[in-house]
Amino acid sequence: HRDLHSFPTRRSSDLLENLQNMLKPKGKILIYYSAWKDKDTLFTPDKTALGSLLETMKFSYEYIDFTQDERKQWETKFHTLLKLKDQFYSEGNDFVYDLRMREAEEFTEFAKNDELFRYLYIINKT
Repeated sequence: HRDLHSFPTRRSSDLLENLQNMLKPKGKILIYYSAWKDKDTLFTPDKTALGSLLETMKFSYEYIDFTQDERKQWETKFHTLLKLKDQFYSEGNDFVYDLRMREAEEFTEFAKNDELFRYLYIINKT
């Protein structure tokens, strides 16, 4: 959902509340959430913007830490882009390459500095 894609927004709590209300007994909401230096200031699952909101709303949740997978994915993207640069440029897609490379450089740096985290939040019906 786009409100969670750009999380947090002022409507995020409304969205989570509505999702909670739609769940059947024992239902669950699953949300992948990435946290990085410029988006969040605290990276533990309960202190990210999403985790803090879940705590404030007293939602019952668990999480799975996918941080290492996230970091590997950005490193792989960075090295793959380096290998494919000439192909991007020869096809006239230099703007795509440049955009993706800037993104990969930034997030690879976050990963190297332990400033990039990813969690799967499993929110239980309350």
